[in-house]
Amino acid sequence: MNFCSTKKCLHYASPAHGGWGVVRVGMLIPQSYQLFVCPFACGRHGAIGAIQQGLKDRLSYLYLDQSDIIDGYEDLIVESVQEFIKTLNKDIRVILIVVSCLDDLIGTDTISLRERLNKKYPQYVFQIGHMNPITGDTKSPPLVSIQRSIYELLEKRELNKKLVVTIGNFEPLNEDNDIRVLLRENGYKLSHISQTKSYDEFLELAGSSLNLVIAPSGLLSAKDLNNKLGIPYLFLPTSYWLEEIKAQTKEICNFLSIEVSDEYFDKKEQHALALIKKAKTLIKDKKLIVSSSSTNRVFSLSLALLRYGFDIDTIFVQSTPKIEKNALKEIEDNFSQVQIKQVLHHSMINRVKNKEDYVAIGIEGSYAINSKHPVQMEGDHQMYGYQGLENLMLRIIESIENPKTIEELLDIYKLVI
Repeated sequence: MNFCSTKKCLHYASPAHGGWGVVRVGMLIPQSYQLFVCPFACGRHGAIGAIQQGLKDRLSYLYLDQSDIIDGYEDLIVESVQEFIKTLNKDIRVILIVVSCLDDLIGTDTISLRERLNKKYPQYVFQIGHMNPITGDTKSPPLVSIQRSIYELLEKRELNKKLVVTIGNFEPLNEDNDIRVLLRENGYKLSHISQTKSYDEFLELAGSSLNLVIAPSGLLSAKDLNNKLGIPYLFLPTSYWLEEIKAQTKEICNFLSIEVSDEYFDKKEQHALALIKKAKTLIKDKKLIVSSSSTNRVFSLSLALLRYGFDIDTIFVQSTPKIEKNALKEIEDNFSQVQIKQVLHHSMINRVKNKEDYVAIGIEGSYAINSKHPVQMEGDHQMYGYQGLENLMLRIIESIENPKTIEELLDIYKLVI
């Protein structure tokens, strides 16, 4: 076992590391423009990513030099806003100003800065976001912090009893997702921030009757909205274990007073089990690699696969959140043959040899072993309920029958090397 998450070590930055960063998540606010305030080197990753993702027209950078850092740069931010505001499209309603980790040391009074800008430019709504990688192992890492800044914009409005909102996920569930279909058939609308086409539509999310938190990074935002607006929430992160999927579905339906028959669950389970059997038959004696880039709960996913009878060789992980402690312990107690490796460990620069024919779930694990059978899956995106498990099996099958190259996946995910 090569697992250094409990101690400080030199980190390796894999070319497969990236995807949804603070800039891209901040862009989920419709009709918004973003100013990122940071030194030159800090802006490279986000700027190139914005170009790849077609977002460059909604982003400006204020690059800071040493003298700016010493003297402070609040006035520079105001001057920068004054400069680019002249060029903004008429439909821009929100300006998100993101400051880098330097600001945690310098201590810019972002509250007074926001008030100053709102007073000077009342036609816009200004919000402040923070990008501090040092907070990665705290309760409020960058992707948690930026979501809290986004949802802080919501204000009290009339309750929409038939509106349910998913929080924490960066992409909406598919239209044919079983949870979405269940809700739709019972008169509910399942919405997501990315589906709002205007700032006014985004503000309507404040009328939600339930916030469904399906990714851990959205939990603090849901708690904020509960405290501020009284919106109830359920924390039911994506699962790939049939028993947990059934329990989560029942909890959602019970909360919304939706009746679901035992026959419904039996049918869903049988269909999923058939796909699991097909995937296991196709991969034959190939071992699996699972990496934390594929899912928010890598040990829970791995434990489910092990219970289904898949042979996992290695789990590549960055850290172990509290909600994963039990799954990790069960793997250690009952599946001791499984290796657990820190994907950020400095030794990973050499990559792993002689495992190219393994099926690798997640781009980081795929890159680490140079897999011929990478499974296209990132952060549980669009994976939820029974459909999430079914799609996972279909993607494992596709990795055998019609495999993509790692280079193709890097392009699909818009990762910056």
